[in-house]
Amino acid sequence: MITEAQQHEIVGYLLAKKMSLDVVMELHDHFCTHITELMQKDNITFDEAFASTLVAWKDDLKLHQLGNSRFIPKINKEIAAEKERKVAVHAFIAVAVVLGLLFSATNILSSAQYLVFITVFWGLAIFFPLVFLIIHIKDFLIAWQNKNLKLNAHQKSIIMLAPGYILMQNTILSFESQSRIQQLFYGSFTKIDLATLVTAPLGLLVYMVGLLSMFRFIKDFQPIKPFLHYTKA
Repeated sequence: MITEAQQHEIVGYLLAKKMSLDVVMELHDHFCTHITELMQKDNITFDEAFASTLVAWKDDLKLHQLGNSRFIPKINKEIAAEKERKVAVHAFIAVAVVLGLLFSATNILSSAQYLVFITVFWGLAIFFPLVFLIIHIKDFLIAWQNKNLKLNAHQKSIIMLAPGYILMQNTILSFESQSRIQQLFYGSFTKIDLATLVTAPLGLLVYMVGLLSMFRFIKDFQPIKPFLHYTKA
């Protein structure tokens, strides 16, 4: 049976590898199972079983360099990349839906109705993440108190909300007239420049990545909250 002190040793080793805490938690469970099986089957000590487990996992724990000077284990890189890919895919889908709604609104709504529509859209872009933040304020405060830890893959992407909203505010959210949004969709570059054509969906995409990362951060944070005590000295 693995003791509390031995579990701390396992977690300490994994954290020293600069892994995010969600990956540490997952590997901790695998390590504990593997070590316990070895101790019972081969009648060996914890230290011997731990050493054998590290050998078995050496390929997954091999360090890989990121774009900067940081190194993280292969398994952490793969898990983080997969989670970020899923967020990006969902963000692209959300952008397509929003742009489709904007396009439909220009052809269906009157000028007055369209102005109400874009105003509501503008309000929701602020209100929705703000309400989510308030609802989950305790979780965000816990995350802030543990800011020295990488909690999960979505942690840093939340900051994209701000620049994404600024880009939207200066492009999509400034389209107060139907004619201007129609120029965007129909490619009338005599009155709307190429920069706006690019920055409008880009701003929406950046915003959606930040928003979805915010949601995913809280969802993935729930299972690791009880695990935080292992990170304390």
